[in-house]
Parts: sequence; C-alpha cells; structure tokens
Amino acid sequence: MAISPDSSSGTPISVTPVLTYLENLEAAKTNIAAVINEITENPKPSYSIDGQTVQWAAYLRMLLDKLRTLDEEIKAADTSANSANTEIHSIGVT
Repeated sequence: MAISPDSSSGTPISVTPVLTYLENLEAAKTNIAAVINEITENPKPSYSIDGQTVQWAAYLRMLLDKLRTLDEEIKAADTSANSANTEIHSIGVT
C-alpha cells in the first residue's frame, strides 16, 4: 500500500492499495462476470432508436470473449509469478 503523508504533520492522509498485474486482471474478471450475470438474469431484446442500435446478444458475446481472454492472461500471469518464486537446486556431478 502507498501512504501519502500530510506535508505539515507527517501523518498519513490516504492509503491507496497498489495492485499487482495479476490482481488487476482478477478484478477485471470479477467486474465482467458481474455484468454478464446481470445481463443473463435480466435479458433484454436488441433494439434501435433514432439510428442507434443496442444489440444485447452481441454485447454478451463480447463480454464472454473478454472473460476467456482474461482467464488466459490470468493463467499466464499466475504461472509466471509462480515460476519467479521457484528455487531450483541442482548438484553437479563430474
């Protein structure tokens, strides 16, 4: 967490969490999943008004595609993070 001190007294005035790349991906996935849930619980028909079209099915497909992409990115980031924390011990034999 980043703490910003008050310049006059030195006391913290705000605490801002600093998220990792993986945490940001997981937060995005959670947010998109919530929108998908809302759309599927209360489906709406596609419509056009004054030349503007709203296509809920296409929007849902786009969100599902983004969710799949985020799953792949999370797996890659998680694998990368885990491999960075792995120690390999080896013994050389001559």
